[in-house]
Amino acid sequence: MRICIIADLRYPIADPPAGGLQIHTRLLIEGMAARGHDIVLIGHEESDVDVELIGIDGHPNMGQLELFAQYRKAAQTALKSGADLIHVNGVDAHPLIWLRNSKIPVTSTLHIPPYKLYRLGSKWLKKYQHVQFISISYSLLNEWDGLIAQGVVIHNGVDTDAWQFCQTPIDPAYAVWYGRIHPTKAPHLAAEAARTAQMPLRIMGPISDQAYFEEQLKPLLDDDVIYLGHLSGAEMRDVVAQASVGLFTSMWDEPFGLVLVEMLACGLPVAAFDSGAARELIPESAGWIVPKGDAKQLAQVMQQYKKMSRQVCRDISVEQFQMSRMIDQYESLFLDQIKV
Repeated sequence: MRICIIADLRYPIADPPAGGLQIHTRLLIEGMAARGHDIVLIGHEESDVDVELIGIDGHPNMGQLELFAQYRKAAQTALKSGADLIHVNGVDAHPLIWLRNSKIPVTSTLHIPPYKLYRLGSKWLKKYQHVQFISISYSLLNEWDGLIAQGVVIHNGVDTDAWQFCQTPIDPAYAVWYGRIHPTKAPHLAAEAARTAQMPLRIMGPISDQAYFEEQLKPLLDDDVIYLGHLSGAEMRDVVAQASVGLFTSMWDEPFGLVLVEMLACGLPVAAFDSGAARELIPESAGWIVPKGDAKQLAQVMQQYKKMSRQVCRDISVEQFQMSRMIDQYESLFLDQIKV
């Protein structure tokens, strides 16, 4: 099966990854290629992948007109790629506009809620009967209810071989938080919780909002609350694996929250805000869910990490979110679409 994947054009598929979307795209590419499928990626020209790459110029601050033009180029290239199926794996609706008359089966993964642009275009989205939409969580699919013709859920997967289990965390114990340094992710609340709990904290990730970092997070940094920077994937996984508890402080309703299942894979119980799909991913045997924005409650529960079994956390990640499970589901759906 020859599969053409149109990725988000703002960021390359490279290490260190810009975010969960880029990680998901790489896992999908590598997982399908490992099963013998012929993969062509249409994405940012600086992507570093081991499949055929058709690079397109992109940058983080692309405006709507630029996105419209570049995704038009991507879609037209996909239609001429000789693919058996075209999969759109980004956060923009633009490619679907140019694929509306495609004779090639089209699938599209929903990674974000239906923002204004999508709602404005809901009438034409419903008309796309030939497009099979895939949501990364049931929580997200509920938000799209009534806006798309058909949708199924395939949870994001994690490479549990890369995110290795650590039975015994490092002593003295520390908590870990990682993601984009941005007010919607609220690492400052993780820092406040760690201070209240009197537990060291390691923070990692790219700074997406410099003003936020300087004004809200940096003043909370000290010898115990440390920002390690934007580390490589391998370096980040080592820091996570040796932690005692993971913190998740997203202030927007995360459609999935890949960091949650990555932490579980290393054996970390997770103390999380009640955000988006968090309850869908973290059972009571693997962590705690507290009201969004409540750093005091987060501080209280994170101190209970010794009550949780790290092996149980690992087992949940392997059984429910292993990459091979995700690839099984995508492969089956792609083959079904080609047969239609």
